[in-house]
Amino acid sequence: MSKILFAWEFGENWGHLSRDLSIARRLQETKHEVIFAVSDTKVATEVLGPAGIPFVQAPLSRRVVGISQPVASHAEMLIAAGYGEWETLHGLVSAWRGLFELVRPEVMVIDYAPTALLAARTQNIPVVLVGSGFELPPDLSPLPSFRTWENVPTKRLELAETLALRNTNAVLAGYSASPFARFAELFQSQHKILTTFAELDHYGPRPDQHYAGPVYDLPRARKVEWRAGLDGPRIFAYLRPWVPNVDALLGALGASGAQVVCAFPGATRAQLERSQAPGLRILPEAVALEYLLPTADLVIGYGAGTIASTLLAGVPMMLVPLHSEQYLSALRVETLGAGVVVRGKPSQATYAETISNALDRPALRDAAGSFAEKYRGFDPARTAALIATTVQSVLQ
Repeated sequence: MSKILFAWEFGENWGHLSRDLSIARRLQETKHEVIFAVSDTKVATEVLGPAGIPFVQAPLSRRVVGISQPVASHAEMLIAAGYGEWETLHGLVSAWRGLFELVRPEVMVIDYAPTALLAARTQNIPVVLVGSGFELPPDLSPLPSFRTWENVPTKRLELAETLALRNTNAVLAGYSASPFARFAELFQSQHKILTTFAELDHYGPRPDQHYAGPVYDLPRARKVEWRAGLDGPRIFAYLRPWVPNVDALLGALGASGAQVVCAFPGATRAQLERSQAPGLRILPEAVALEYLLPTADLVIGYGAGTIASTLLAGVPMMLVPLHSEQYLSALRVETLGAGVVVRGKPSQATYAETISNALDRPALRDAAGSFAEKYRGFDPARTAALIATTVQSVLQ
């Protein structure tokens, strides 16, 4: 029996572990032992706990470095997370190495865990990289800005990369490991699988990359169906408390005349009470999309998993992004012509107008339908099986 460690360091909510769970299940079926090092133990309890998969807390730095402006590249993001100080980065790598000594993995699955990847390099532990376009940026120097709507000076990107690369190579030198020539090498591996479609890559299609398509698994998601006998369009919304002016959006949905199912983990008592509005159901938990998407008229959300599932069903979207990664995803959908992006902090009237316009634009559904037709027959289970097979080939 081989031991496999899944490492998740950055990111939030269910997306990462719902992707990894499906892969881990297949590895367990072939008698491998899996264990997770996770960024968020609450999420791990919700996703991995019911499956009986063990997990530990991933090493994370408490010395978060404040940056005077929004981070614009992965180099800046990692500087804020500890790569700006040799001592902090060395401590993180040392902690990961200590975890490796306890777990003794024969191979690692890296899910947006660059420091775990760095530590694995110091011990020659083989790895398989999985992630979206954002999580696995292109091999460029300097790493490109992900605030594409701003004019971020190249010099700023280069300075951040120089600092991060210097500290990274200093840590590698301490363990007699070979240095990086470019900081982007940190995100590279012989075995790298992009779990998205080329059209949805945050950085745009990369001809030299392997796009396997998304994978997700939330077995305890609640089964919800549309209520029979209600007139009007059908809207599914996946929201979180930090969606821009979320109460205004709920107000617009309640007054839309549509039948709305809204999955809203983290909703307050007052927000849940809005379910009294005719046609509006707010559920504080994950919802199984396969029962809703086939006859939905519009989906409102922001996450990569929701976006992929929605477009595969041929349903148009209204995107409500908050941060850079979500905004880049939203722009890809807008570029496809399959959705509209809500910008800024809209009022209830703005939300209501955007919802109405999205429902009245047949071109959005046509574009979403074209995407669905292109990927007809796609099955996320095949992506999970592909990754599991890749892990086993590395073991062999």
